[in-house]
Amino acid sequence: MTAATPRPPPENESAGASGEEHGVAFQDGEDIQDSEHDRAPQDGYAAADLLDDDLTPAQILLRREIPAALAAVTPPLDMFHVIEQGARDLAIHVRHGGIDYYEAEEGLLALAEARGLQTDIGQTAVEVAIFRGLRGATNGHDEPPPADDLGDYYSQADGTGEPAEPIAQAFTTPLDWPDEPPPRTSWAVHNLIPRGDVSSLGGDGGSGKTQAALQLSTAMARGAPDWLGYVLEPGPVVSLSAEEPKDEIRRRTARDGARHGFTRRDLKGLHFWFPSDFADCTFAIPGPGGVMNGTPLFRSIERAVIELRPSLVVLDNVAAVFAGNQNDRVMVRTFVNLFRGMARASGAAVLLLDHPSLSGMQSGTGRGGNMDWRNSVRSALHLRAADDKADADRGCRVLEHVKSNYAPLAAPLRLEWVDGVLAIEGTAAPHQRAAQDALADGKFLELLAQHIQLGIDVGQSEGRNYAPKVFSASPDGGGFTSRGFATVMHRLLVTGRIEIEENGPPSKRRKRLVMAGQGRTK
Repeated sequence: MTAATPRPPPENESAGASGEEHGVAFQDGEDIQDSEHDRAPQDGYAAADLLDDDLTPAQILLRREIPAALAAVTPPLDMFHVIEQGARDLAIHVRHGGIDYYEAEEGLLALAEARGLQTDIGQTAVEVAIFRGLRGATNGHDEPPPADDLGDYYSQADGTGEPAEPIAQAFTTPLDWPDEPPPRTSWAVHNLIPRGDVSSLGGDGGSGKTQAALQLSTAMARGAPDWLGYVLEPGPVVSLSAEEPKDEIRRRTARDGARHGFTRRDLKGLHFWFPSDFADCTFAIPGPGGVMNGTPLFRSIERAVIELRPSLVVLDNVAAVFAGNQNDRVMVRTFVNLFRGMARASGAAVLLLDHPSLSGMQSGTGRGGNMDWRNSVRSALHLRAADDKADADRGCRVLEHVKSNYAPLAAPLRLEWVDGVLAIEGTAAPHQRAAQDALADGKFLELLAQHIQLGIDVGQSEGRNYAPKVFSASPDGGGFTSRGFATVMHRLLVTGRIEIEENGPPSKRRKRLVMAGQGRTK
């Protein structure tokens, strides 16, 4: 393959972080170009290639030249080298805007998958080769590096053409470790959120992430023994509220206090930060090669956190402060690493709140953008609505532990909204539970009366006419599942509001459900 030399792009001015350093004071809880590209033939391509299918040079590489080169070789290692070289050839077009980085990456991954390289060579090896190749032309070079000179190439970070001076490194062996037991893992929330590193809490908008994180913050700051049943290590908390304004946080905190019996005077250990301008609270911007650099605002917050040394730092949320591409691996990982540096310097657990991507919402996994949002954190939680529509409509949520590097995954925890806060399901006050049960009971009785009027018998035994199954499939079912209606049916039978009636000839007796006192004999 011969890489064509694209037309040089217009010069762009890169906007870096500037301005005076921000001073940060936490508030205690008590105080509450586009450019056009030539379509003319370029070196290495025939005019017919462009005119035939109206392809750009980068598209010709992906659709014709790289597939042709793959077809000409058989050993998996040779095909792997073709993919490597193809990534380096495409890198120039990525750099000059001839093709989007992600289009090139996805195209190469698809070619590798079609040839079975993920199985023969390994998924990680293929991804790394593509990543390095496509990143090769983003550091100020006009040509991709030769295959045998990648070491020097990637050391030329300043773009001068001179290899950077290597930094002396030192290895260590277990013989260098102290002659004592290793320290135990330090937890902010036992077996759930480790200290000194980064964890995440994802969930759809409106699922309750902010409320869950706020309840965690107030519980830790006031020395409560647990959060939603999980054991806590009490300590100071910093809450970086880059999305919700102060008055909303005050309202939520007041509801939390009313439910759990505390006032704002119990929250001296809870420290809030609210941006002076919600339109400009960026913590990190991309630099050369996509590496995210902390802004002066982030650095000042980091310094304040290190001085305070809290047990927990909560960021609500990532989207409000991240000025990069959520699908870019380098941007995602280096952004998370900014907070990992904060966590290790301060000893705090850092909890990042984030929204899932569209695919993450559709699949229910809670994943957002690139997989490195999940891979870069040490523990990941996901808050979602219950599967049963009726349960979800009445406020039932499920807190899932979807990743854990340091402990076994915790079992899913069912929660429900009670008086404006999240509580473990079943812990609502009696009058609240009664109201929920009454709604479900009324729907079951309504459907039973409807079927009796239509002359359709339904019964209590599983089968074709099983009442919970029939009712859940009804257009008027209200979103209740068969399992939910089964619970309601049992309660109505126990309380005597519905009855089981037998009818039919002695040789073929049948059972059906009827309203209490309204049975009829056939």
